[in-house]
Amino acid sequence: MFKRVLQRKSLTTCPVCDDGNTEAYPPNCSRCRERYPYALLKAVCDPFSYAASIQGLGIVEFESARIRGDWVVLFPGYNGGAEAEFEGLPYPFPRGIGVPLASILWIADAPRGS
Repeated sequence: MFKRVLQRKSLTTCPVCDDGNTEAYPPNCSRCRERYPYALLKAVCDPFSYAASIQGLGIVEFESARIRGDWVVLFPGYNGGAEAEFEGLPYPFPRGIGVPLASILWIADAPRGS
């Protein structure tokens, strides 16, 4: 006799919206996909090279992001183990810069290629 075993995906809480019925990877969260751009969701869980045009700041290159409701914190990443800094902005913001979600005009994953 064969026993059929159903495999289930392990579900956990989405780190962006706290939905408990989703995978931990925010780009797969149906609730988050409706509200946030894919590249921004990817930046939450996959540090890489991203760029965004922020109203009032211009283009900002960053490595990762954190989303909290209508606010997004962009992080410049690390440079040789030390906190990196944003270039071309009035301040270096080594610990990140918070911007309203509505101020993001566009966002891109791997703007210079991968």
